[in-house]
Amino acid sequence: MLLVGWAMQIAGFLFVDRHWETDKPYLDAMLNYFSQLNYMPQFLLFPEGTDYEEKTRARSDAFAVKNGLKSYTYVLHPRTTGFAYLASYMRQSTYNPKCLISRHVLVIFYLYYVYYI
Repeated sequence: MLLVGWAMQIAGFLFVDRHWETDKPYLDAMLNYFSQLNYMPQFLLFPEGTDYEEKTRARSDAFAVKNGLKSYTYVLHPRTTGFAYLASYMRQSTYNPKCLISRHVLVIFYLYYVYYI
């Protein structure tokens, strides 16, 4: 499995740390690089999610209060900063505006069953 990550980096996959202070300069550099190559990138997002527990729910609720949003009971507020930035960047004149025409959403639910013996 060690070679998979290396091969993905060689293929131009972008890996983020989920810390905007470090991710933004990295995304800027890579998007500028793709733009200079006249390369029309395709983006496939792998949202990993966060476990739902008291600590993460409290952070989600604090985020909701701060931004005037509704507090959820069974889910957390998504982290959309990187996606919003990426979409905004792609709308700039350096890219063909048609590249954002096609958006597909695939949602996969994983159900965990606990069996007691």
